[in-house]
Amino acid sequence: MTATLRVYLAGSIKKGNEDKRSSFWSDEDIKDLQKATAPAELVVLNPGDRQDDLSDVKATFGRDLLQVFTADVILVDARERRGVGVGAEMLFAKSNRIPVIAVAPRNSHYHRTNVTLMGQFVSEWVHPFISELSDIVVESIHDAGRAAISFNRNQSPRGPECLRDAMMHYLNSQAYREPEMVSLLTQHHGLPERALEIARAAKLAQPG
Repeated sequence: MTATLRVYLAGSIKKGNEDKRSSFWSDEDIKDLQKATAPAELVVLNPGDRQDDLSDVKATFGRDLLQVFTADVILVDARERRGVGVGAEMLFAKSNRIPVIAVAPRNSHYHRTNVTLMGQFVSEWVHPFISELSDIVVESIHDAGRAAISFNRNQSPRGPECLRDAMMHYLNSQAYREPEMVSLLTQHHGLPERALEIARAAKLAQPG
């Protein structure tokens, strides 16, 4: 029996003829995915294919979340700059332990080489929210399809623990570089209990 792979396409959806952006999920992209995921039966969940009433924004939001929630894997088109919705979909997927694969080729908006950021030279940089909300970042649609098959068969995606892990990693690895900032984050009067718990785990909270 041929396996089924349900894929949600996160990325830009063309919004009318006046939308002049150059990069959208295309029919050619979907053909590439079908080739890369064969012989699996590819079920594409595309938020651009819809007949619902877009004036009902709560239903629109719910529809998109439901597509993410029922997918086997989320493919993020990060070849060019994206909007707020894509980041929210990635975070929702991680909160529910759904694999996220981002297509971000080198020397594109979210994946740069030999770049200077805020005065610091970085030889290879991937946007932190793309990097840390993705299980893998790949160069092409074909690579994304192969990675999707691999995750569906035998890999375990990261879940909401990746959010706490990132905060703990910052506190454990960067405290010596930013003592004043870390003090504000871990020792300031009135710190919420949720933050105190993180600070205590990193052994950075004030005694008492």
